[in-house]
Amino acid sequence: MSKVQFQLVIAANFLLCILLALSAPLIFGIANLDEIASSYVLERYIALSGTLLFTPLFFPEQNPNIREIAESKRTGFSYALILRVLQSILMLLLLTSAFLGAMAACGCEFHPGKMLFGTFSSALFLGALGFTTCAFTGNLVAGYLVSAGYFMLNFFVGDKLGKLYLFSLSLDSFEEKYWLLTASTLLFACSFGWRYFVLKKR
Repeated sequence: MSKVQFQLVIAANFLLCILLALSAPLIFGIANLDEIASSYVLERYIALSGTLLFTPLFFPEQNPNIREIAESKRTGFSYALILRVLQSILMLLLLTSAFLGAMAACGCEFHPGKMLFGTFSSALFLGALGFTTCAFTGNLVAGYLVSAGYFMLNFFVGDKLGKLYLFSLSLDSFEEKYWLLTASTLLFACSFGWRYFVLKKR
């Protein structure tokens, strides 16, 4: 089942993330950057991969016929969603790690663990926003809008967003990443709880 879910939902999204990463050197340049400059590329561009990976996880169920079949099998549908989330988390870690490796090979200087965890946390939060919106509304477009909207809000509002500021690494602050990871976990938990509750009551 894991292979089927990957081919059905994850593979195309992961390909888009790879294209996103490949375009980063053309837009920003990733050679000989210090830690702060590296964080700009990671938080303000690579983190968007979270939106691309997690928001469309409900895409197959956008088809009414598929949704009716999936929701008639409550346990199977929940298992499929959990599997998709776990696969997306793995792909996000692989993509971020590979991109950090490429940056290091290009002479960038940064703390690998710090950058991996920080980028992952921001990307996961964006993905969790899109995923949760889709879970509650059943609307894929709304998921993209909410996730992208929050990303843009960080540019306009900045660190006034407090503990949920996505770009804190560029301010040499790391505490926000723990809050983002915690908030992401809560969002996913609420999403699964909501979906299960709704399906159970039908």
